[in-house]
Amino acid sequence: EPLPRLDPETFTLARLRGALAKWNLAYRSEDERRALREEAWTKLEAAPHPPPRLRLHALIARLDELASEEGGGDPWAREQLVHVIRHVRLGWGVWKGLKQVYKNAEARFDAELFGALAWRFDVGTATPTTGEISGATFAYLKRRAWRFLRQLGLALPELYPHFAVQVLRHYDARTYLYGTWVLPQIWAHQDLIGARSSWITRPPQDLSRRAFDEAWKRSPDPLLRLLEDGQNDAVLDFAVRGLEQDFAETLRSLDVSWLARIGRRPLARLHRFFVARLEASPELHQSTLKEKGLHDVVLGLLKSADAEAARYAVAYATAHAPDLDDAFLLDLAANAPNEEARKLA
Repeated sequence: EPLPRLDPETFTLARLRGALAKWNLAYRSEDERRALREEAWTKLEAAPHPPPRLRLHALIARLDELASEEGGGDPWAREQLVHVIRHVRLGWGVWKGLKQVYKNAEARFDAELFGALAWRFDVGTATPTTGEISGATFAYLKRRAWRFLRQLGLALPELYPHFAVQVLRHYDARTYLYGTWVLPQIWAHQDLIGARSSWITRPPQDLSRRAFDEAWKRSPDPLLRLLEDGQNDAVLDFAVRGLEQDFAETLRSLDVSWLARIGRRPLARLHRFFVARLEASPELHQSTLKEKGLHDVVLGLLKSADAEAARYAVAYATAHAPDLDDAFLLDLAANAPNEEARKLA
């Protein structure tokens, strides 16, 4: 059965875009622009069949309510909300919900949700295919997120690293870091004072250039958490160097099961860190690794993209693993990034 024809006067999504386009709002006062926006949205919501996605903000608001302490702190709702923040295609409806979640996260001092949204704003760009979210909106939100972190660092420095880590953990290997604002402010704020844009894509060698340097020295816990959750080698390098500089004693007494968990993560910078910890500890000599449950973890480094970690694994396998599985060796010979590991296979 054919769909009924819409009345020519029915307000549609295309007409909404036209009403909110820059050319239609140019040369008008702020009050006039606000009135036009409100009128356009009212007309669309009153139309017979408004786009269902415009109602998604209510679903996001419900997840946020359940995830909050007032709503019972539902772990499933929180997990789903973070997943939505990380992966949803941004546009009207969803965007309204996420903006409200961000305001709530600031008000509740919710580090996890704040971090996910600050990251999404920091890597976000305008939506050119629809024009629904402008580059100027992202620029404002990046600066707002950093302003919140900066004010937190001034008022509650003991909380600042925990919030900063919740932002840092979301940048991954595919993230184009040039043009981000929150990330470089965290690790090189002293070099960006007075700057209007950022060109910094790696943490500086001098960690005293980071924002609130003394706050990072209070506890190793945020940096250790970042090693567990971080996804970008530059971010992980920032965490490793912070630990090596300020918490050398902590690194000498790391739990073996925690080290194993770090060594299994498929990230080159973590593999180098893992091997450095093994080599620095007399108790973790290669001859003891099998009994400590690290045998398979070290063999996994034969496939590491980090040359130092792969060389360590080759030396270990040569001396302590004469019975490697044939299928493992075939895969290693075909796919190992390191030439020494391929030769061993």
